[in-house]
Amino acid sequence: MLRPKSEWEEFSEHRKNKGLLITALVTIGFFILVLRLWHLQIVEHATLSNRAENNRIRQVTLDGRRGKIFDRNNLALVDSRPSFQLALIREDVEDLEGTLRYLNRRMDFNFEETLEKARKSRKFKPVIIKRDIGREDVAFVEEHRLDLPGVYLRIQPTRNYIYEGLAAHLLGYLGAITTKQLAKAPESTYSMDDFVGQNGIEKEFEETLRGSKGLKRVEVDAAGRELALLGVIEPRSGKSLRLTIDYDAQQAAEKAFEGKNGAAMALDPNTGEVLAFISKPSFDPHTFAHGISTRNWK
Repeated sequence: MLRPKSEWEEFSEHRKNKGLLITALVTIGFFILVLRLWHLQIVEHATLSNRAENNRIRQVTLDGRRGKIFDRNNLALVDSRPSFQLALIREDVEDLEGTLRYLNRRMDFNFEETLEKARKSRKFKPVIIKRDIGREDVAFVEEHRLDLPGVYLRIQPTRNYIYEGLAAHLLGYLGAITTKQLAKAPESTYSMDDFVGQNGIEKEFEETLRGSKGLKRVEVDAAGRELALLGVIEPRSGKSLRLTIDYDAQQAAEKAFEGKNGAAMALDPNTGEVLAFISKPSFDPHTFAHGISTRNWK
């Protein structure tokens, strides 16, 4: 006949079972922790190491200065000037939508389009918010630098058509690179934010004028601010072109067509060289140089 267990024996057995359960849970938890550490240290080592390095060291693309375009007497018709671009690195921005709304209240840019582009971009790739911003906007961004982690200014060469619409149809203009153009270009020649020749001389001699990109490696803090320059490969400027166009002859043709539509060409009868080329109505190439809005395009 079995002797009934005393209260002490029941308490001891319950305590023992509880201890075994706790030991088993701790063992399982420890095993899961070890397995997770093994996965992070061994399986994902390369990925996480690269991510950590990207958080500390960043590669920044440097654009080469585009070649100038001269008339036959070496008078510059088209050159490049430095301009400020406002950009962001998505990985460093704490509140992407809130940051863009904050900036949009201060300066004019397409909020929805920029937000969508930023969300689709890779985390460490720069996203251009606005090109060629003015001094007041530059001062605003610098003044609120601590409130805008991940947002930064960079100086980029911007195309400058010195005489505005002069010989616009001949000289052409720069426009944002298309997906089709990017796919056809040699690797590392262009990025999605680049502008390329889309018409006229700018398009025909794109390869000659464009130059090549450079690269710099910088150390950054958690907010994406540059702390130190670690190395730089300088960009190469494009080659300049000298046309047969004569500025004075072109100006005379432009004046003759004021308020009129039509086209005309002046040639040197001895060589066949084009001295002036005009087509009206015309346009201002600067409209395209910084990215044309849908409204202006229409």
